[in-house]
Amino acid sequence: KEMTIGEKMQQVETAMGFKLREWQKNYIVYGSKALMPAGRQNGRTTAHILRLLLTSTEPIYTGNVVPDEWHGHNYVEWYRREVRKIHEKLVVAGIPVQEIREGRE
Repeated sequence: KEMTIGEKMQQVETAMGFKLREWQKNYIVYGSKALMPAGRQNGRTTAHILRLLLTSTEPIYTGNVVPDEWHGHNYVEWYRREVRKIHEKLVVAGIPVQEIREGRE
């Protein structure tokens, strides 16, 4: 039996260790930015990474991963580490995600 969207989001919340906000769920599943808040530390980057990992249909090459926002070169490297870290959490939880490969495609 295929999981419902609600069940999948619940599984993701368990893997991440916190509850996702409604706007994050809508963005992850549908790509809707309608209710996305402005400002820093609102969960936009986490939602962006989860959407990338949960909706990609091809392997994800770390060198091709583009952050959701530009905050300098250090941010790009931090963002790519976050992608790997969140990917690992989802894999450990048994959530199907695309393979992460180092470098560029």
